[in-house]
Order: sequence, then structure tokens, then C-alpha cells
Amino acid sequence: FSCYSRLDHLTEEKLALAKAAGCIQIRVGIESGDPEVRNKLLNKRLSHEMLAEKMAMLTNSGINSLGYFIIGNPNETFSQAYKSFSVAREVKLRRAAFFFLTPLHNLPIQKDGDMEYMNMEKSLGFSLATGLTHQLSGFNKGLLLMLFYVANGWFLLKTIFAQLRGQGFSFITGFPSYFKRARKDGFDLQKTLLQYIYYHGDSFLY
Repeated sequence: FSCYSRLDHLTEEKLALAKAAGCIQIRVGIESGDPEVRNKLLNKRLSHEMLAEKMAMLTNSGINSLGYFIIGNPNETFSQAYKSFSVAREVKLRRAAFFFLTPLHNLPIQKDGDMEYMNMEKSLGFSLATGLTHQLSGFNKGLLLMLFYVANGWFLLKTIFAQLRGQGFSFITGFPSYFKRARKDGFDLQKTLLQYIYYHGDSFLY
């Protein structure tokens, strides 16, 4: 099974118990590689030293890791956002996913008067097309999209190579029958391919 946790809650004892119970992946919200964004803006209370220590502990446990990051935070510079990509590689996350900030209604990090946050109706139908994310951050939409695709693409390719090393040619030949089953559940080609790449080599019953 896969589960969620907080890095600051992990201990060697908890990891040993999780592995003994059958846990093969722990998902953690790191949110930002930049300490100022992570702690002062997003209130994670996670120092870089603790982040490195807990990630080393998780890696040494033999349980796979998936880290989540947010880019396009209020007044975030490109350099700060890029640190998320750098840190994700530095702490040896097996997988990482990068998302755009969704400036939801009444978000605690909202600052009166200097940003356009969503009303409740807009919050329910948010997409990057609204333009709000890049307006909130300190850099333009082109750089935001570039970082999004580079960071997610790097970890996607890393996963593909890992699957090929682990399964060889069967990783490729197994996709047609997987896609045939997925179509019955309403999945299109893109969603099926991503699901196959990310989870086919793990013991998930997805």
C-alpha cells in the first residue's frame, strides 16, 4: 500500500512498522525547496537540515518516496521556485510531482489588497487558464510553465528508465492489454499512459 505522512512525523521505528505492514511508498508534502517560502509563507516548520535528515531516513528504510511541491506561490521568484526542483533531486526523491498554487477563497496566505484571490465560485473551477497563478508569483507565465514541464518531465523520464531497468521489454509490450482494460473504465490514452508509467512496476492494485 501507499500512504501519506509528514516528514517531521517520521521516525525509524514508524518506518520499520510501516514496511513490515506492507507499505511500499510514502507520500510527503514538502511544498517548496526554498526555506523562506516553505516555512514563512506556507508554514511548514521544516528546516533544510530536518528535510535532508528525514529523507535520508526514508530512503534508507527501503520504502519508496513521492514528494509534492507547489510553484507559483505569492511573490515567489523564479530562483525560489527552481529550488523545489533542485531540492527534489538533492534529497533523492524517487518520484516528485509539481503543482501550481491554487489561490482558493479565504486561503490563509492571502494578503489584503495586493493580490487577486478567487471568490468561492471561481475556486470551484480553477485552472491555469485564469492567469491568476502567474499574477501572484514574482515571475511570468512562460517561466512558470517551463519549470512545471521541466520538473515534472525530469521525474517522469526517471520513472520510465526505472521501469525499463526493472521490467525490460515487458514494460513496453504490456501496455496494449493495460490500455484495453483502462478504456473500459473510461480512461483516455494520456491518463492511462501516465498511470501505467507511474504505477505498473509497483505492487499497487490500480
